[in-house]
Amino acid sequence: MPTPKSKPGQSGNPNGRPKGKSAGGMVRKAIEERREDILKVVMDAALNGDLQACKTLLDRIAPTLRPVAASVAITLNKSAGLAEQGAEVVNAALSGNVPPDVANQLISVLTHQGKLIETTELIARVEALESRQ
Repeated sequence: MPTPKSKPGQSGNPNGRPKGKSAGGMVRKAIEERREDILKVVMDAALNGDLQACKTLLDRIAPTLRPVAASVAITLNKSAGLAEQGAEVVNAALSGNVPPDVANQLISVLTHQGKLIETTELIARVEALESRQ
């Protein structure tokens, strides 16, 4: 016999899946119940020279450092257009004053700025055309 359709906003299975009965929930529960034993085994393995156990522990207490871009000082001519400012960034990278990855990020920022300016100008033009009608 088909089940009756549920109403909008009402679950067809109000009881749903019982909490902690999924495979992931069961694994979490088993780990939680034995966490002291597991930690002791991993720590003992690390102390006995198991590099994978060392890595596991270190990843938990001291996560891998993320690269941080060096601070650079570059002066762009604010009265110049975006293309000219982009050329200044490229020249700074070619001369070694700005690392290539930072120059790439700066060019990306200038590109996005150009798109913002273009969109703003387009909106103004459309609004001006619509106001004439």
